[in-house]
Amino acid sequence: MPNLLTAGLAYDPYFYAGAGLEVLYKRLGMAFFVDRSLEAEKAAEKGSTIQLRRAQKFTAVNMPIAEGSFADVAPDYSNLQIGQWKGQGFKLTDKERSLTVERFVSEHLEPVAASIADAIDQDLASMALEVPWIVEDVAPTSQHEDFPNIRQTLFNSLAPSVNPRDYAYMIDGVLQNRYEKSLTFLQANTAGDNAALQRDGVLGQKYGFTIFANQNAPTAVAGTAAATFTVNGVQAKGNETLVLTVGTPSGSFRRGNVLTIAGDAQLYAIKADIAAAASTTVSISPPLAKATAGGEAVTADQTASTSIGTAFHRRAFALVMQPIEDAGPGILSGTVVDPITGLALRARIWGSGGLGATFWALDALWGFKTLNPNLAVRLRI
Repeated sequence: MPNLLTAGLAYDPYFYAGAGLEVLYKRLGMAFFVDRSLEAEKAAEKGSTIQLRRAQKFTAVNMPIAEGSFADVAPDYSNLQIGQWKGQGFKLTDKERSLTVERFVSEHLEPVAASIADAIDQDLASMALEVPWIVEDVAPTSQHEDFPNIRQTLFNSLAPSVNPRDYAYMIDGVLQNRYEKSLTFLQANTAGDNAALQRDGVLGQKYGFTIFANQNAPTAVAGTAAATFTVNGVQAKGNETLVLTVGTPSGSFRRGNVLTIAGDAQLYAIKADIAAAASTTVSISPPLAKATAGGEAVTADQTASTSIGTAFHRRAFALVMQPIEDAGPGILSGTVVDPITGLALRARIWGSGGLGATFWALDALWGFKTLNPNLAVRLRI
């Protein structure tokens, strides 16, 4: 195996971007199950916003229809910010540049690419806390009942039929341990997967979900806000915030707490921690489904979750990766984009004559958003 100084690939940023992209592809978890079809504009940079267009809903009526009854097209819009630009790098001395390409990639490049993959996955997994629909975990002796309960909640939310092509179920280590001990996954007459768990250590597909374990699956902290809330005034349908009047304010709302508004069948997850005040504005997911009149009673589920499973349709969440432009003069730079997955990674290489060292870096630019939390369900322990 040639060393870096004689390989011809020593200063080819596209080669190293491609090698890093392979690691990114292997290490990403949730990214493979969310919507990646959305594209940023070519010149997008950190802070750029993409306007997402969602089709409006129609209700069939008796025919014929007078032309005057036809409404204008009015799709819903939501914004996704390309807000995450992260990367990492390292410095090599002349001695270290004598490494073979294989060792250089495995010892230096792979850990950097893995750190970027982990950052992307943490962002995506955190969106589980923006899902307002929660089912309680069944006792460990009846773990298989988790799945029908999740399916019923999705059915009640009018989500598309559950199927393994469109739906995934992200679990943490606690749920993975429980399911691996469940006879539904172990016994040949119920597993239905040719002993994939015993042979390959995978839980596979069950009840229409592709199950995957994720070390970045979140937990939820209990809220401590006062127990009496009302809606503060008239608030428009589609608002992404809700203003609450809090009687005798104390404590804090926590990300993942769920609000119920009297007279509104839609539940709302709180998107960010906030201290309770006499008038408290909370960010909510999804946006308000109906306008408020003011004064409606609001109740909050502020229960902690030490373990969370998240079942979701791929259209519940989105990831957009934006290729980064080449760096300026004096820096070798190359960006590689996977045309199938849309994943993108940039490599940069530059040197310092005074230090006798070469600098190497990988970075990526992305945005993520909860598109429709009604297409997902949280399982809570």
